[in-house]
Amino acid sequence: MITALVAAIGPTIMTRLSGLWLKLATVLASVVGIFLLALELMAMGRAQQRAAEQTRVAQAAQARKEKEDEINRLSDGAVDQRLARWVRK
Repeated sequence: MITALVAAIGPTIMTRLSGLWLKLATVLASVVGIFLLALELMAMGRAQQRAAEQTRVAQAAQARKEKEDEINRLSDGAVDQRLARWVRK
């Protein structure tokens, strides 16, 4: 009689446990998926920041080159005059 009762209850418990494991696996897979998505988004953000920094550095280098070229075209007296005006400010 006890054997029959255990045999009757056993599959029900196993079915419930299987359902719980399935739900747990689903939740775990969702958490891992969200984590991987967050990592990918962070990598994309870093790439965008690197590109923006490279653009800023290139613009600064271009501006510096333009200033140096302008100063190189000036005569010595004009350079001295600009330097004196800059130092007074």
